[in-house]
Amino acid sequence: MFSFILVVCKKISFHANQLVKAIESIEKGRSLAQELSLPEVVETFSELNKRLQAEK
Repeated sequence: MFSFILVVCKKISFHANQLVKAIESIEKGRSLAQELSLPEVVETFSELNKRLQAEK
């Protein structure tokens, strides 16, 4: 039973790390879109960020 719990915890940790990386990538994309004056793209990245933050 303990090994099963350990495996589940590792998978949760992996997914949490992937979520953090995705949020960081979206923020970089949003910043670049702001620099390039692409308001529609900025909005898209902002919406993606909100969705991922809700998952967090």
